[in-house]
Amino acid sequence: MCIGKNISLLEMYKLVPAILRSFELELVHPEKEWTIHNAWFVKQSNFHVKLRRRVKQ
Repeated sequence: MCIGKNISLLEMYKLVPAILRSFELELVHPEKEWTIHNAWFVKQSNFHVKLRRRVKQ
């Protein structure tokens, strides 16, 4: 059992929507396939994105 699990989940549930709300994401190399290593955590490689701040309207 991890003591910080609930705190880290709460942070992810708040952080990810905040990033998606504030930035437009674009793949740097959309033609490249991602490499995925599935172990304890799923780790992606060759997954590079550009973040562009959204214009508030």
